Amino acid sequence: LDAKTGQEKWHFIAGGPIRFAPQIANGKVYFASDDGFIYCLEATTGKPVWKFDAAPADERMVGQHRMISRWPVRTGVLVDEGVVYGVAGMWPAEGLFRYALDAATGRTLWCNDSNGGTPQGPLLAGGDTLIVPNGNSGPSPFDRHTGKPIPWIRGGQPGAGGTWLTIDGNNRLYSYAIHRSGVLMIHPYALTNGQTSRCWGAEVVPQLSLWTTLYRTQIHAKGKVSAIVYKGKPYVRQAYGIAMAGSMLLLGHDGAVTVEALPSAEKPRPSSGTVTGEVWRARVEGEARDFAVADGRVYASTSKG
Repeated sequence: LDAKTGQEKWHFIAGGPIRFAPQIANGKVYFASDDGFIYCLEATTGKPVWKFDAAPADERMVGQHRMISRWPVRTGVLVDEGVVYGVAGMWPAEGLFRYALDAATGRTLWCNDSNGGTPQGPLLAGGDTLIVPNGNSGPSPFDRHTGKPIPWIRGGQPGAGGTWLTIDGNNRLYSYAIHRSGVLMIHPYALTNGQTSRCWGAEVVPQLSLWTTLYRTQIHAKGKVSAIVYKGKPYVRQAYGIAMAGSMLLLGHDGAVTVEALPSAEKPRPSSGTVTGEVWRARVEGEARDFAVADGRVYASTSKG
């Protein structure tokens, strides 16, 4: 789309749902699909550059009311330093295939087809480590140059994994999920060895947890909980999407996008009837799920398409 007008410049149809935002690098667009393929297109024209079949066989099944590959790429892709990373497959019994591809040609640099984990969620990399989210299980670390698993000290609470992960600037990895007990938990890991300290639980954000403490008064919060970590501090809100831009937090709600000034920033004086710290809000159709910020503009995608 044209960033100023929203007019379509080109479109491309893949063989299945595209569940994660594309990555753009060196004039190319990279993305993965539930059809089991990883794609590279020209950013200006949408013309295909290469297409990589990450699935071991052309077998289909029904997934969320769509025809998908038996090995969908539910991690999206990560592009960094001329390498494209992606994982095909979700179920260990069916086989999992973790790839590093040459970003220019799509050539396979390495493939790890060992079982273990249930890959779901965007990939991350920090230093020499590639992080693969695993749904309700803890994340899996791999050497990003060889694909070999990295032995980590396992910690944290069982059942408190999550598809949401972030790496802070101090080489710490954070994951958050609603624990099976109902409590929102944020787990910090050392990126080098996976050692985890005490997690941030309901005492941090009790109003957003399903339970204030284990097995006590239930205070269910409607809507999705989103979190972001910056300089070791968690920012958690009852919102469908969250992003940080400078000293502002972008929050996605049902029917609206709001911008909130961070506590450390000088807050503009709120107008009458607004939440303290809220800078502005704009109406949208549907639930605002994801954001991008560029050239002084905020772009939001919603559940209404």
